Amino acid sequence: MSRNRLSSRRLLEMHRSRSADVVVTAVKYREYVEHGRTKQERSTFQHRLGTLKGLAILARESYTTVYIAIGNILAAFDAASNLSERPKKGEIDALAGRLSELGATR
Repeated sequence: MSRNRLSSRRLLEMHRSRSADVVVTAVKYREYVEHGRTKQERSTFQHRLGTLKGLAILARESYTTVYIAIGNILAAFDAASNLSERPKKGEIDALAGRLSELGATR
């Protein structure tokens, strides 16, 4: 995973921790001479770039109901396509009852 961009894993971590701050860690190098030798000092600091709004959309609960509804529509279409060309009243009533059960699971 690259450390210089927001990944989906990082976005989920931000949602779970309820911290929407986007922070970068900068590395600062300073060269100096000690006893005739060039040395390099390394230090880091963090800088907050801003905040991401709307991280709640990443919660599983926010899109699960949509997937369930899509599954219900597909099941209804499949059941309707399996009816004969001239369905009997009992078949239609059974299908309508099944469809109303699917609608009640939302």
